[in-house]
Amino acid sequence: MSVNLPDVLFRRLFPAFLRVDLDGRVLELGPSLQRLLSHHDTDQTVFDLFTVRAPGPVTQLETLEDSGHLTLMSRTTPTPFRLRGLIHKDSDGAVFLVSHAPDIETDADQLALEFSDFSPADPSIDLLISAHMRKLLLEDATMLASQLEEKSREAEASARHDALTSLLNRRGFLEAFDARIMSSHALTRPFAMIILDLDGFKTVNDIYGHAAGDALLRTLAERLGHLMTPDAIVGRLGGDEFGILLPDCGTARDAEAAGLAICRELSRPLDWQGSQIRPAASAGIALFPDHGRSVHSLMERADFALYNSKLSTPGSVSLFHRQHEQMFRENWALEKYIMEARDDEFHLVYQPIVRAQTGQVTGMEALARWTSPELGEVTPDRFIRAAERTGIVTRLTKLFIAQALTDVADWPDHISLSINLSAIDIASQETTQAIVQLINAAPVANERIVFEVTETAIIRDQDQAKRALAQLTDIGVRIALDDFGTGYSSLRHLQQIPIDRLKIDRSFTKGLEHSLITENIMSFVIDLCTKLEIECVVEGVSNARQLNLLRKTGAPLLQGFYFGRPMRAGKIEGFLQTRAVRLPAQPQPHQIGYRSAS
Repeated sequence: MSVNLPDVLFRRLFPAFLRVDLDGRVLELGPSLQRLLSHHDTDQTVFDLFTVRAPGPVTQLETLEDSGHLTLMSRTTPTPFRLRGLIHKDSDGAVFLVSHAPDIETDADQLALEFSDFSPADPSIDLLISAHMRKLLLEDATMLASQLEEKSREAEASARHDALTSLLNRRGFLEAFDARIMSSHALTRPFAMIILDLDGFKTVNDIYGHAAGDALLRTLAERLGHLMTPDAIVGRLGGDEFGILLPDCGTARDAEAAGLAICRELSRPLDWQGSQIRPAASAGIALFPDHGRSVHSLMERADFALYNSKLSTPGSVSLFHRQHEQMFRENWALEKYIMEARDDEFHLVYQPIVRAQTGQVTGMEALARWTSPELGEVTPDRFIRAAERTGIVTRLTKLFIAQALTDVADWPDHISLSINLSAIDIASQETTQAIVQLINAAPVANERIVFEVTETAIIRDQDQAKRALAQLTDIGVRIALDDFGTGYSSLRHLQQIPIDRLKIDRSFTKGLEHSLITENIMSFVIDLCTKLEIECVVEGVSNARQLNLLRKTGAPLLQGFYFGRPMRAGKIEGFLQTRAVRLPAQPQPHQIGYRSAS
């Protein structure tokens, strides 16, 4: 608040004022307060004359806030009264500006004061004051508008940029992308859309920590900035994914060469606290206008090409082409139909898990199946990936779990039920809670339920995976690590995640017939599970030779077509009664040989 007015205007505007020094000692009183406090001592402080509240009691000047509201209760006058106003502080002291007529605390006497004692009475003075105040308000409003405009520009820029790397964020990148497409339509300028994704970024965070991961992202952003021409557009689309719009790069050869050069530059090692981080990136490329004329179509096709890079050869560059177009359209149709699919289009089949030495069936694994009216039978690997991409996988998971819990209630009590969970399932706290509710509501002992998760699902967000799996184990459910040997095969998961069962991937079983090394690896993992008191299931047993080799290694539990193909729930009772697994006699050690050793 400003009181920089000419003295005559100040005294007419505030006839009831009180000026004090830094110690609170009264230096000057306005005419109205002089009449009210006619017997005051000049050495008195404002705190001697009044009880000051702002709103609580105040006894020192420095504790009062500049431009703050306060109340003054008289302490030295025969008739108590209360004043209200503001305080203005400066380097010399403070001024109390009384803006209301006093409140009288008693009816015994009345103060002989008028309203004019506390506000200006001269209309001309009012007009002069009003003009002065309008000028100040206009100056303040102009300054405020300028500040708001600057803050708005800053907020707008912040909303379009990534805080970690200072690159455009997804929103900013797409807006710039869309603007470039509009200008390219007019100028017929081709360009390449490149999407980059780091390979093994999660491992960097796990080994070196999140600070190292952030440093890596900032470094890669700087390298991209150095590589690009001024009219290129670079953005961080999220996580470890980057987008690049490369102008004047409309041929396949130029685009692929640019993508390879970028990936090579990003793969240079980064020093981190005495260690070297060796990043790697895969890239997918789409060309404007050959592969699309909109942001959406180009992004989808570049992303599809990236998916093929990571699927075939991580660290490579793929250009979207006509073969991809056919696959893209098939995937689009698959996603469309699975999002529209009714619950009754899905069903479960069950494959037995048996004891290696006796052939006794100890459990059944639930396997999802989809029969689409338009597409027919769709393989699980295709429709599960489509369900994950479209976000409906959690709906299907709850549907399958509910069905499986109904089916297992009819089985003998010693038969367990294994159910697969996707990475998205255990990444969702809401889905985990829904699964817990389904299990607790089912008339089945919780310890009969085994949830199978892959290493990929765990490393996607290890902290959330720990929380989700802990919630399940807390209610007595068991956890199996599925497809062991196909991912990172990290034994660390056996220590950090509550694992009750390990499932060795079928690829090891297939290699068992041809490699002594594979047998030794299998024996090591089985022995490790025994020492850690973890159940071990070997998948993919398809013939008697594999069975005999696995019995030799000491594998306790087996699964595969040799023991039974997946079957509907209605056939399980008959299978258990009439098709007990018959195991061949175990051959002598010298009867087991290898075609080759590698």
